[in-house]
Amino acid sequence: MKIFNFKMNSYLALLLVSTLLMTSLPSCKKDKQGCTDPLAENYDKDADVDNGACTYARDKFIGTFAGTENCDSGTYSWTMTVTESSTDVAGIILGNFGDFGENFRATVSGANLTINDTQSGLTLSGTGTINGGALTINYQASGAFVDECVANCVKQ
Repeated sequence: MKIFNFKMNSYLALLLVSTLLMTSLPSCKKDKQGCTDPLAENYDKDADVDNGACTYARDKFIGTFAGTENCDSGTYSWTMTVTESSTDVAGIILGNFGDFGENFRATVSGANLTINDTQSGLTLSGTGTINGGALTINYQASGAFVDECVANCVKQ
């Protein structure tokens, strides 16, 4: 009977030590790197560590564009610089859009943008779509004048 108790106690001790080791030792699992921002287009729900490679819908709009627009008032050409908004991952700034000399804010969703902004008494409202390096924006301008335009822009 003593042998049985010794064996039983040894097994219990071994079980106790094994359990303690398994629960107290750090995991061998490695952190998975990837984009951890759920607002990014390449969000990785399984990533534990952000690798700084998140991309957002607005990224495809960032750059310099040569624009030509057909408006009710005539045809115009200009250069526009699109930058990211510092306050919103879905926001962009259209610098010199329409050659108005102002920076208009727009919001991006996928390959689409929406403009609804007023600068220096001029209000622009409209929508646009980017396909590769081609950006088309249909908009209305109102303020000191009223005009409807279709702007075709090519990324430089």
